Order: sequence, then C-alpha cells, then structure tokens
Amino acid sequence: MGIHSVPRYGSFDTYSHSGKTKKRWDPVETLEIINPDRNCLTCVGYAPSCGRRCRNPINQANRASAFQLLKDLENIDPSTTNIQPQLCRLAGLTLCLRYHQNQVGAVVDDWTSVLPVRNSFKMEETDDSDDELGHLSRNELERMVKEMKEMLERDRKRQEDKDQQKREREREEKERREKERQEKERQEKEQEEKERRERRRQEREREEKERQERERKQREEEEKQREKEERKERERKAREKEEQEKKEKERRESEERNERVRQRAQRAKEERERKEREKAERERKEWDEIWLLYSKRWDGIKSMFLVIKF
Repeated sequence: MGIHSVPRYGSFDTYSHSGKTKKRWDPVETLEIINPDRNCLTCVGYAPSCGRRCRNPINQANRASAFQLLKDLENIDPSTTNIQPQLCRLAGLTLCLRYHQNQVGAVVDDWTSVLPVRNSFKMEETDDSDDELGHLSRNELERMVKEMKEMLERDRKRQEDKDQQKREREREEKERREKERQEKERQEKEQEEKERRERRRQEREREEKERQERERKQREEEEKQREKEERKERERKAREKEEQEKKEKERRESEERNERVRQRAQRAKEERERKEREKAERERKEWDEIWLLYSKRWDGIKSMFLVIKF
C-alpha cells in the first residue's frame, strides 16, 4: 500500500522519482505509513485507550516534509546505511502533535525491526568484491560474522518484542471489544430499564392527568352547582329585600301620608282654635265695649236722675 491511493492527504506522486534512480525499497509499505483503518496517512502512534493506531490527521506541512523524507529514503539502502536519524525525524513528522510525540522512540524501534536486512556490511556488487573480501583477515571476518549474528539476534528479539506487542495489542483489543460489548449490553439494559421506567412514569402521569381531569370536572360541576345555588339564594334575598324595601317604602309613604293628614288636621285644629280665640276675643272686646258704653250711659242716667231729684 502506498501514499498514491490517498490524494486527500497529499499525493505521493508529487515526490516521485524521475525514473533514472532505482528505488531500493518502499518505506511507505515497509514502515506501514498508511493507516489501513482509514486508507490514508494518520498519526503512526498507538492509542492505548482505544487499543489501536491513532487516527488523528497530520497537518499539511508535516505531511509534505514526511513525503519528501520518504522519497529520500527510497534511494538509501537501510542494510548498509544507518538511517536512524531519518527515522527519528520521520517519526516526529508522522506523530500527532497533540498526544503522541512522546512515542518517537517506540515507533523508531518498531520501524527498525522491520527494515530489510541482508547484511550489515554488504558491499557494492562490483567485479572486485571477492578481491576485497580476500584482503580481510580472519579476525575481521569473525568480527563481521559476530556483529551480523548480534544484529540478527537483536532483530530476532525486536521481532519477538513486536510479536509480543502485537499479541498484547490483540489481547487488549479483544478485552476492549469484550468490555465494549459488555458496556453496550449494560447500556442496552439500562436503556431498556430507562424506557420501562419512562413508560411507567408516562402511564402514571397519564393516570394522574386523568384523575386530575376528573377532579377538575367534578370541581367545575360542584362549582357550577354552588354558583347556581348561590345565584338562587342571591335572587331570593334580592326578592326578599325588594319586597321588604317595597313594604318599607309603602309603610313610610303611609306614615308620611298619615303625618301629612295629621299635620293638616293639626293645622286645621289650630286654625279653628285660633279663629275661635280671635272670635272670643272679638266678642269679649265687643262685650267690654258694650258694657263700658252701657256703664257710661247708666252712669249718665244715674247722674241725670240725681240732678232731677235734687
């Protein structure tokens, strides 16, 4: 798998060779630069919480630098050249900046364990290679063989470590999936229980609403009946009050009429008494005047008799 199939993260064709230089190896495929879960370039770090490779994208600048470095690595024979510095730089470029920059060493170790190793001290295939080996001493040859054995042993241990890590990751992934399954079952049960409780709650709410509606209607009926009775009572009291006021009015009117009649009778009586008093006074005055006149005339007659007598 190469970067050519992932145009969304930058095409590797941009950094392809002119064809004049033979590509010694494919670092993209060997180092598994492309994430098979996403079929594109993502962070090459490991996400322990998810039990898989990180899926965070790499920014454009780091992608471009990584592509250029991969292009350069294609022309370097890792079996005869130490590419550790380039691998460290490549790891820094292809690890996400947010979480996994601390995994540079682990990633480089993984990559080193899968490098194509044929001979740590492989010579260029020239016509005089046999002559050059012929000039090596026995000690140098033994040292080279020993170093190659040590290198093979390191590669074997690295491969074993990688296999162990792979088995550990598979175990962790299996455990994670089992936990996810159990968690999913638990969540489904919780969801079912939640839905059951929700249905019961809704049923209780519906029954409560129906009960409240019945009570409301009953209260409304009772309120209507009470208002009807109160209206009848008010109307009865209003009629009684009206009748009482009418009777009271009639009584007052009757009393007023009687009072007017009494007052008229009183005034008439007083007028009669006044007239009688005036009449009696006139008669008394007239009698007094007559009596006075009579007395005067009688006195005159008496005086005249006396004069005549004497």
